[in-house]
Amino acid sequence: MSLFLRRPFSRPTVFRGSRCTEMTRPDSRPSWRLVGGGLAVIAFVVGGCGAAAPTYQPLTKGTIELGETRPVETKWGPRKVLAAHMTWLGMIGQAKTHIDLGQFYIANRPNSHLDRVIVALEAAATRGVAVRVLVDSKFARKYPKTLARLAAGKRITVRRLDVGAHMGGVLHAKYFIIDRQTGWLGSQNFDWRSLTHIHELGVRFRIPVVVAAMLATFEADWALAVQPVRAKQPATAKSPQPLGAPAERPTQAPRITPPVFNQASWRGQPVQVAAVGSPLGHLPQGLAWELPPLVRWIDDAKAQVSVQLLSMHRRARDGSHFPVLFDALVRAAKRGVQVQVMVSNWSKSRRSAAELSELQKIPNLTVRYVTFPQHSKGFIPFARVIHSKFMVVDATNVWIGTSNWSKGYFHTSRNVGVLVMGSQFATALDRLFAGLWGSKYAETLVPGKRYPKQRIAR
Repeated sequence: MSLFLRRPFSRPTVFRGSRCTEMTRPDSRPSWRLVGGGLAVIAFVVGGCGAAAPTYQPLTKGTIELGETRPVETKWGPRKVLAAHMTWLGMIGQAKTHIDLGQFYIANRPNSHLDRVIVALEAAATRGVAVRVLVDSKFARKYPKTLARLAAGKRITVRRLDVGAHMGGVLHAKYFIIDRQTGWLGSQNFDWRSLTHIHELGVRFRIPVVVAAMLATFEADWALAVQPVRAKQPATAKSPQPLGAPAERPTQAPRITPPVFNQASWRGQPVQVAAVGSPLGHLPQGLAWELPPLVRWIDDAKAQVSVQLLSMHRRARDGSHFPVLFDALVRAAKRGVQVQVMVSNWSKSRRSAAELSELQKIPNLTVRYVTFPQHSKGFIPFARVIHSKFMVVDATNVWIGTSNWSKGYFHTSRNVGVLVMGSQFATALDRLFAGLWGSKYAETLVPGKRYPKQRIAR
């Protein structure tokens, strides 16, 4: 039996002549169908005007696909990637047994794209899917409302992980696994702004080894969330060793294992994919530490390195230095590689501008800021910004992850990512990068310029 469900959706795009407009009638809604116990997208138009837009299609085994978010009321280049919220709805709608979400936090807003994702999660639980939600404990206190709503539902279990106590940072990863077969990771937080007002990039994948690594990460953190935190002992509380007692052995440094690449495909083209993550010392089997391969790829670059991030810092919050990625980019530029770094306008602060200016002074290395105009309905805090995190090297190698390029993301916080090798896939990311790089929203950093303070939180 076919059952059609209709839910309101925000202003779907339609075509009128050669001009792209938006419907505002309250009854303008997409169609949904309950198929085999799961909610699946039948059709929905996303993307730019004048070209066929991608639609949601389930992944076959051994494949990977992209998902993107662009701030509403902005336009640059063609949109050839499915909107992330449509991907999420499609994946959750097809879940049959399990949904496991590892998220930084959940910040919802009524009638938003994320609200429809939350409704889809609740619908999945209602039809018998076991839903587990894991969030960072610190940010759970800041955004408790939707967590309480989910925790009140049957078959939905919520846990909060104190990553600060166990690892030193936060649960900054943003990923989920469906039926232990298909996964998603990317820069999008479970935040209504991330699906509407921020430039974001992610990937979904049905690659067994990569899914297994993400699931192992989730299981390890899920178990850690209910383990007691060991109280830190003050230095004076340490008992002296008796004479003749053997000295304490130093803690063994965590072993750094190289990423293991697995054959897969993207839109029929061959690629190799490996799972990576952070921090070192808290990685399950199958998940390689992501920092070393990033540096190695930059050091092996022959022609071009393109990096897009929210931010990158040479000096950590605690005052310690983190030069490894900065120095790798400089080495590449000095040997003739064209290095392009694109960061958000939030990095116009005096501290960030000073650090990035040192890069800008290097021949063959260009840094650009991206600034999106505020929404027509007014200022939105923590939005209208690029938040995507990816790198393309020589139109061959791609990293997509959840880490900004600062020390804490690699050494003390939980993050995940993928490494993808394949020319067709990399070329698609190069084009995505180039579209924004050459847009009216991007401006080249001017060393020594005093940029005005950016409006971020209020």
